[in-house]
Amino acid sequence: MKKDIYLVRWLRARNFNIHDAELMLINNLEWRKENGIDTILDEDWSDFEKDFPFDIQGCDKEGRPVITVPVGDWDIRKAVLAGKQKRTMRYFDKLFEEITTYIRISQEKGENVKQYDLIVEMSNYNLINQGCAMCIPIYHHFLQTYANYYPGTGHSTTLVNVPNIFLTLWEILIPFRSSRDEFHMYGKNTIEWQAALLKFIDKAQLTKAFGGVRNEPYTSDELKGDGGHFKCPKYVNMSYFFCN
Repeated sequence: MKKDIYLVRWLRARNFNIHDAELMLINNLEWRKENGIDTILDEDWSDFEKDFPFDIQGCDKEGRPVITVPVGDWDIRKAVLAGKQKRTMRYFDKLFEEITTYIRISQEKGENVKQYDLIVEMSNYNLINQGCAMCIPIYHHFLQTYANYYPGTGHSTTLVNVPNIFLTLWEILIPFRSSRDEFHMYGKNTIEWQAALLKFIDKAQLTKAFGGVRNEPYTSDELKGDGGHFKCPKYVNMSYFFCN
């Protein structure tokens, strides 16, 4: 976290205003200490990993890892009703920390990887399980955590199979989204959004569900079995490190 490649993110997030970037970094360090972020990956998340999974597809044409999140299958309302709102928020903190930690490990190994791409799949999204009023603070927390504590780690976010009912919530969340983030949103026209994905991700790096040729994404068990070592098939000289 003392490397230039890490510190420059705070400068970019504050348009290279050194004073503001310093304050942002100090707030980040205080947040990490107060919330035990340095050890968050050591906690038992087996229950949440089952209910809120994510997959690693491969890498884009620039070598960035591609993460897919089936938000339409995440029952956020169920977690909130079970009294797990704060734990759900912490789990999302864990996801950010997990992905960025292994990108940092990759950098330490000499790899030229700085960011990730995120694909959000929303075919099963509904107002009851994901769009309820009590769910909104979860989305707010997710966006604020990224903007305040993991700025610039994501290269692009692409939402696919977006239903019209989500657009209202999307408008509500506008004030919490960073203006520097790159968002792309597509409805249920599969041909359209798959073509958009293939402009920056090769078919060999995607599963068939996303317009690629692979049958299955990389699983956490596969990654753990290889020590968390993940190589993009196309980029045989580049190593990426992920594990749950």
